Amino acid sequence: MTDGATTHLAASLNIALATGQALTFSDLAGFAREAEAAGLDMIILDDSAPHGAAPSSPFEATTLIAALATVTEKIGLVASASTIAHQPYNLARRFASLDMISHGRAGWNATLAQTPREAANF
Repeated sequence: MTDGATTHLAASLNIALATGQALTFSDLAGFAREAEAAGLDMIILDDSAPHGAAPSSPFEATTLIAALATVTEKIGLVASASTIAHQPYNLARRFASLDMISHGRAGWNATLAQTPREAANF
């Protein structure tokens, strides 16, 4: 591109909507490996409860990224985390640890409260 902008190919794994059923770690690891094999730059994991439904995954995004880092080699692993729902010190420690575990492949998608229902908790 001539304007200095860059493009990153990414996949968003919306755990709650992918199949309507709770996904296992094996399912998610398979998705991550397929995305990596396809040449995508990163996977983005949302960490919010689905609207009007019970959560369909037992996984929290940053914990899942740590696990996915062990079954992938090159793909970036990005977790959404709310700046309202988490203390800055704890977020910094969590993502610093993820960066070390993933050998520099971890990323943070900084968000506010994800939904009005979640925002009401704060």
